[in-house]
Amino acid sequence: RFREYLRDFTRYFEEGTGNLQKTTTIESVMNKDMLCTGVVGLVGEPFSIETTSEYDKATLTYVIDKSKLGDTKFDNLLFLWYDEKKDEFVELETILDEENSTVSINTTHFSKYMLVDKKEWFDAWKRASLYFEDDYEPLAAAICYDCSGSMSGNDRNGYRKLAIDNFIDSMTLTDKTALISFESIAKLVSGFSYDKEELKRRVEPYNGGGTNVRSAIEEAVKQLSKVEHWYTRHIILLSDGDVNLKIDLSKNVVDDLIKQAAEKNIKIHTIGLGSDADNQKLKDCATYTGGDSFTAATAEELDAIYKDLSKKNHFDLKTLPDKDKDGLPDEFEVSGLVISNAQIFYTDPEVQDCDGDGLFDGQEISIDNIRSQYKAVKDSDGFYTTYNSVVFKYIADAWNEDTDGDGMLDGKPCIDITSGIVLAPTDPEPSNGNYKIANGYLFKSHKESMKNNAQTKLGDYLKLDLELEDFVSVEMQKEIEEGIEKDRQIQELLDSYDIWFEDIIEEERDEQKKALLYKLLFNIIRSNGSATIGSNLLMFRQDVAGDALHSQTNADIVEYISTKYGIPAEKLIPFYNKLNTWQILGGYNQFYDDVFKWGTNDNMYANNLYFSDNGIKYVLWYWRGDYLNLGAGSEIGLYYRNDSNPVQNAISTGVEKIIGDEHWFSTDFKIPMTLSLYWAPFLPSADKMYPLYNWAPENPQWWITGFDPNWKNKVDCINGMDWPLMKENLIMIGSVDLSQFSEDAIDSLRNYVDREKTHKIIIDGNTVWILGGHL
Repeated sequence: RFREYLRDFTRYFEEGTGNLQKTTTIESVMNKDMLCTGVVGLVGEPFSIETTSEYDKATLTYVIDKSKLGDTKFDNLLFLWYDEKKDEFVELETILDEENSTVSINTTHFSKYMLVDKKEWFDAWKRASLYFEDDYEPLAAAICYDCSGSMSGNDRNGYRKLAIDNFIDSMTLTDKTALISFESIAKLVSGFSYDKEELKRRVEPYNGGGTNVRSAIEEAVKQLSKVEHWYTRHIILLSDGDVNLKIDLSKNVVDDLIKQAAEKNIKIHTIGLGSDADNQKLKDCATYTGGDSFTAATAEELDAIYKDLSKKNHFDLKTLPDKDKDGLPDEFEVSGLVISNAQIFYTDPEVQDCDGDGLFDGQEISIDNIRSQYKAVKDSDGFYTTYNSVVFKYIADAWNEDTDGDGMLDGKPCIDITSGIVLAPTDPEPSNGNYKIANGYLFKSHKESMKNNAQTKLGDYLKLDLELEDFVSVEMQKEIEEGIEKDRQIQELLDSYDIWFEDIIEEERDEQKKALLYKLLFNIIRSNGSATIGSNLLMFRQDVAGDALHSQTNADIVEYISTKYGIPAEKLIPFYNKLNTWQILGGYNQFYDDVFKWGTNDNMYANNLYFSDNGIKYVLWYWRGDYLNLGAGSEIGLYYRNDSNPVQNAISTGVEKIIGDEHWFSTDFKIPMTLSLYWAPFLPSADKMYPLYNWAPENPQWWITGFDPNWKNKVDCINGMDWPLMKENLIMIGSVDLSQFSEDAIDSLRNYVDREKTHKIIIDGNTVWILGGHL
């Protein structure tokens, strides 16, 4: 739909560095960023713009295909951009040119943008505001603070500002505050605002002039009269001197200004500071309007008084009933939870986790950092009405266990209920689709493949009863015979004639023989027979289905001998530690990667993950590629080194002197691991991943491998193009359960991944998922 609505999209940069047209990318985030995808009134697709250049201003222009707009009127098109820091969709001044079917904006920054039908967009906010209007009364407070000359003695250290700042910080939800300073006259420092930082910036008490309390209350009543009807209205008055009002409740004398405040349901809270404050008049003002009165002998007491006022009068959602303890107030679950894109969610107040994804509803639509959303909407008569809503933080859809549809559940790992195999990790970003591949998502395809193809048991070794055809194909044999015959004919020619360029012919014969020999050797190396011999030497066995060849542990060897030769397994227990593959003796170092590079003609990718636990260093080494005789494969190994062990230290030092790199030892314990390999050509039209194997061994591993001899230097034809088996097209998914390590070890690994940023890793609890390929 991104293309359907938009016939063209252009970017004009007024000033900037570099070739901005080439350094700027535009990407649709439809069904990837679910918050942007769900924007009410969306027209077309939301898109993200990024650039590596610097610029001062850019003009973005859509060319609209008006035939695709449906019920949306051209004049109602509006650009929004998503402010991720504030979690707010901001309306932009949109330039409409219906004659040329273009919609444009000027911007000084790039982000996520979208077009909406502004009627639908603003109507949604009108609807959203009703839930708040009908049920709740946030606080509107006009803070009147004394700046008369006498305050220079009563507040030498600026406690007024500290107290007022703390009151502002305690504002919650849709609370808003106005600031009024007064001495001989009152001054409106700030009209009503919910911007805490801006309000605090404006609080600048000073000292000078008289004490005109009346002017301050008049200005406060004036400002509060403009506030929406659903707010509770408060004046917080601080004074250290005379109160120029006619009020004495003991004589039933009440100033008309105070009566006016009471009629407007405005509560006046008063604070008398110091010995010269007219505390009785201040108290009468508070009593008549239903407010509280305080006295403070010194300015140091102001902070506690303002905090008390805040506690009594601020509205806090977290104090509302929450029957199912899911972190959301029951009344909002029923009346609606509004999020920043104007969507409204309804959840069940008696069910903690509506979608069963492992997250409480309050963890998916969060009460933390909720904010007020104000929308000024122009009515048909040309006047603006301000609508106000409580906006919750959207993390995921409380009714969808996989919000972004990427195959990873929002709040827990995906486990196959039949086999108990973990199919996918918990989604690290539940509302942002991750790892898009082959017209779909990596883990969505992986889950299905694991359910259908996962092997858990080893079978037998490849049989060694080999024939010539297992090493040299019939085609190769024919080519050799033809080469021998051609060589015989050339020799006859040379014997029959005295040819002066005999040396040249001989040289050409040698080159042809070499080429044929090299081809023969390569054919043998890449043959099934070579794979059979190689896998037997490596002690690799097939899985039961014969999908791939895998390394084995001593537990696998014991099971094999017991089954193959009928020896009870318990009789083999004394030999358990001796029955192992020879690779465990070799450990790991960089030299092995160099061998792999040679064995794959550099068609491989290897990397390491380092972490430590209780003073011992560990490395997870992982690899994928197309190995000469074994075919396409991948591996993960766990190794360690304990520098405090003198034997290990001596061996490491000796090896490192030879190869110039660290040497690591195979662990003497095993942990659960899984490993899968896919082929996915790196092209947009590829519609799926092709599984080579899915290996989830029932026995724990220290080194897990998988090789498919049927995928050696393979070339497949897709859409008329040949795609070789390159490392970039091999997609690896491995999991390693580190539960037996400490939390410090997991943190160490997480810190390494965050620091290096060269790995595609998901750390889900105690399990690390290792990914490889063009993801």
